[in-house]
Amino acid sequence: MTTNNHRNETERLPELDAALHHVEVPSGWRSRVEARTAKSLPRPRRFWKPISLAAAAIAGIGTAAAAGGWQPMDLFFDEYQDEQVDQREALLESEWGEPLAIESESEEVTITITGAVADTDATWLYYEMEGAGEADLMQPEHFHVDEETVFEEEVIGSPVTGRLTIDETEDATSGRLELPPVGAAEAELTLTLDQLQDDFIEPDTVVEGDWSWTVPITRHERSMEPLDQDVSWNGHDFRFTALEYGPTSVELHFEQRLQDETLAVEFDALRINGRELESPLFAVQDFVEEDGFAPTSAVFEPVVDLDVSGALELVPGHSILWEDVDTFIPWDDTSETLSWEVEGHEVTASLSKEENGASVRIQEDPDPDRAYEILEYDVRLEGMQQAGSSASPFIVDADGQRWEEEMYWMLSELDDSRILSYESEMQFEEAPEGTSESGVQLNGYRKLETHDDVIPVRD
Repeated sequence: MTTNNHRNETERLPELDAALHHVEVPSGWRSRVEARTAKSLPRPRRFWKPISLAAAAIAGIGTAAAAGGWQPMDLFFDEYQDEQVDQREALLESEWGEPLAIESESEEVTITITGAVADTDATWLYYEMEGAGEADLMQPEHFHVDEETVFEEEVIGSPVTGRLTIDETEDATSGRLELPPVGAAEAELTLTLDQLQDDFIEPDTVVEGDWSWTVPITRHERSMEPLDQDVSWNGHDFRFTALEYGPTSVELHFEQRLQDETLAVEFDALRINGRELESPLFAVQDFVEEDGFAPTSAVFEPVVDLDVSGALELVPGHSILWEDVDTFIPWDDTSETLSWEVEGHEVTASLSKEENGASVRIQEDPDPDRAYEILEYDVRLEGMQQAGSSASPFIVDADGQRWEEEMYWMLSELDDSRILSYESEMQFEEAPEGTSESGVQLNGYRKLETHDDVIPVRD
């Protein structure tokens, strides 16, 4: 999701989290993501970019949901690269950018910092790496900074909160490192890297080394355009308060009060003076206030020479709705299967008894036109407790075509894309503290409501 292609990850993460709620992740992966996300929240209202990386990583964990019908994500990768290259060039050639050529070599791998872009919200460092093949092996946790006080607020652990690969060739890669804002208008940042590692594709790929760069940083101020617009739309209430923009993002600040059955409203784009900023990187919602409104920020990619005069419109794509079920379906121990229907679509649970335990496989109707997206449930087996699990959701576009799970981070390239829960498998083991009954607890399901109108932000 270019990160332009990261479509509302924090809004769609509940969908994906629900679809993958039985997934087993690699050892240590969750703690690394949580640590990076935790230290990337120095201020309550800021939600640093690593969430987009986390979403991309989560999406790649499950196995394919079914044979046949899959479309490869690399169909869109060329366009993705072109967009990010164009953005990099535009930023570095603007008054915001600092073209650089700071090189460091270790273990026959040369990494060059080619540019810096910084504001009071974030610091971006562009890089090129040669000598490590086509894989981008830089992991945020292996970076260190000599003087942590260079940043606006305290940094614990690695200062790199996110990494975006922009381009890959046979023998080189380029990308962007994302760090917190520095604490002064002019600063000098000494960054070191002690290891290259592929965490997911080839976990044994590790290169120990010693790379170091001293990078001059010019921090630019962000601009704030006050807004004062109250809007009622589809039963929801919005209060638009400000449009904030700078070198690293465009942010729309507002408060929203959604109807009870609506979990979130996804936004496809923000139109500014006729120019459309597609697919927000993410939307951040704070705690709901006493009056039912929740302060929210929708964050978009930066735009050079942005004209913020004239009309502003927010383009919603979908609303994520919750249908509460709260029904327990008992399971007779003499039967190996259990079936029920959700919105007219059959769901089947299959039981396989094993020595000192059992496994349960749940399969949902793979119909791409089914009336719900994510089914949420819990399986109980008498005298047992759950010991492990895995899940396989899939993505479907407006034409009913299935796509690889890795396409999650490029959902904006798929028209009216949907994430559908499909298959999960749970392992159980005998336990004295196990449940007293067998069955499936249906909690509810999520479904999407499509919108084709706009929300006026400023006339």
